[in-house]
Amino acid sequence: MRKFAIISVISIAICVWISPLSYAQMAKEGSGNYASAKSGSMTLLPMEKERLQMNFEEKGIVTDVPQNCPLYNASFIDLGTTHAIKGKFTGTGFMEFTIPSGDKVYGTIDIVEGVLGQGSSGIVKFVGGTGSCQGITGSIEYKPGPSVKSGKQDIYFGKTIGKISWKIP
Repeated sequence: MRKFAIISVISIAICVWISPLSYAQMAKEGSGNYASAKSGSMTLLPMEKERLQMNFEEKGIVTDVPQNCPLYNASFIDLGTTHAIKGKFTGTGFMEFTIPSGDKVYGTIDIVEGVLGQGSSGIVKFVGGTGSCQGITGSIEYKPGPSVKSGKQDIYFGKTIGKISWKIP
C-alpha cells in the first residue's frame, strides 16, 4: 500500500510538472500559416441567366496555426452573402471563432474573388473578441485549399489555407 501511495504521489508530481509544457502560452502578437476545414450550406436565388445570389452558413475547425496563436484548436461559424455574375462572385460575411477556453474572436469577411465551384479568396479582419481575446486585431488572408468531394447534395465541404496575423492589446 505504501508503494502505491509513493508511486501515486510521484505520478501526480510529474503530471503537474509536465502539463504546462504541453500547451504553449497564447502570444499577444504573431503571424504564421493558417488552415481550416469546414462544411456549409447555401441558399441560392438565380436571377436571369448570368446572375446568382448566394447566402451561406459554414461551420468548421482551425486545423493549422502557430501553437501560440489565439485560434489554436478553435472552432468557427460564419454567415455571409455573395453575388455572382457570369460565374464570378464577391461578397461579405461575419465570422465567430470559439477558442478552447470559451472566449470568442469576431471577424468580418471580405470575399475579394471567387469562381463558382472553385472557392474564393479574401480577407477576414479581426474586429474584437471576449475574455483573453478582447481587443484583438489582425487578419487572415485566405484562398481555397484542395477541393473536397461532398457525399451529400445540399452540403459542401472545403479546406481553406492562408496567412494569419494578430495583435492583442
